[in-house]
Amino acid sequence: MHASKGLEYPIVFCPYLSDIGKLSQDFFVYHDPDNSYKPVMFIGDSKDGGDGRSLADKERLAEDLRLMYVALTRAKSQCRIYILNHRDFYRSALACLFASDCSKEKFDFNQIIKTLFYIQGKSGGYINFSYLREDDISIRFTAQEMGPENLQCKIFNGTIKKNWSIQSYSSIANRFSDEKGEPDAKKFLDIQNNIFPSGTKAGLCIHEIFEKLDFNQRDDVTLTETIRPLLRKYGFDDKWVDYLKNMFIATTDCPLPEANIRLSSIDKSHRISELEFNFPLNGFSFSEFRKIFHNAPSYSGMIYNILSDNDETFAGLMKGFIDLLFMVGDRYYIIDWKSNLLEFYTQDNIESEMSLHNYYLQYHIYTLALHRYLKWRMGSIYSYDKNFGGVFYIFVRGISQNGNGIFYDLPDSSVINNMDKLFTGEF
Repeated sequence: MHASKGLEYPIVFCPYLSDIGKLSQDFFVYHDPDNSYKPVMFIGDSKDGGDGRSLADKERLAEDLRLMYVALTRAKSQCRIYILNHRDFYRSALACLFASDCSKEKFDFNQIIKTLFYIQGKSGGYINFSYLREDDISIRFTAQEMGPENLQCKIFNGTIKKNWSIQSYSSIANRFSDEKGEPDAKKFLDIQNNIFPSGTKAGLCIHEIFEKLDFNQRDDVTLTETIRPLLRKYGFDDKWVDYLKNMFIATTDCPLPEANIRLSSIDKSHRISELEFNFPLNGFSFSEFRKIFHNAPSYSGMIYNILSDNDETFAGLMKGFIDLLFMVGDRYYIIDWKSNLLEFYTQDNIESEMSLHNYYLQYHIYTLALHRYLKWRMGSIYSYDKNFGGVFYIFVRGISQNGNGIFYDLPDSSVINNMDKLFTGEF
């Protein structure tokens, strides 16, 4: 009944308002008025509870009255109440609502009957009451023994399509690509005490820092008060506060020439963090997907080399999260934060890391998701070449003013359009 508070139903039946909630025989709880109404649990035979038992029963009655009020005020058109005069009815919330005295010695059920008939007469026809005596019951129901049914499982003769699934960049990449090991350099880097630890928790911590902070935030107290709780949330020592503050400032101050902007100049209203997407895959062929990238321009061609032949087809949904979407003028840009540990953050090393983890495939899927969204949101005025600015992969551990630590690409529109056609079953 409590869960229905605030809700409304056309017709409500209340068959059990005559019942009472009985106290346990082994324990009960009450609030002691002589001790600031602190809760007390009595353990033992409840009959020996004395005044505590009486207080617990009063609290039970108060709760029953509250729930009864909820029940009686839920109906929009009609509320039906059933009253049964049983042995303990005088203790129920319903009895105490109509009777002037609910003590066992003075309780009079006939007085309640008279009160209800009086209310009916004064209601102008809106309230009806009927009294059914036990002698008036002509039909009585008795339980009948029934023999066991001979139950059998039905045989399913239909077909279940098994090619519908929810995919992501990682599920596609894992199905296509060969196993690749981690570079030996990481074994060396992981043991350096002056480098923020690597791993999933470290990556989540860094992501959340960039998600929560304004990119133009430089107040030392605000930075510390944001970063320190996140370090503790993910199980890291406070000693890394200054390291991560410097990382955040260096990253947001670094120029992004392709966007002609620094992140610190982007207003928070022009960015969206952790943008989730789900778009339909009406038809998908792995082999046809690989063909899209054969001889494709720029980094798109790299995807063809890291994919292998696979004859599977499926339909379903493509899902994912874009770390950051921001807008400069009429152009939209994607950013993916990377906390990967590299020995040196040169362009060659970053491109090797992009290939190792299939990030080329990842940002093509993200680009398609944004392309579909903008096409739907902007309608006929949308143009990929005019409104999409490209993708940045920012390796936050290696950021420098000379551009180290940043990967940028703007996939060719023909590649994205072919992906769009393939995923809609038109390719």
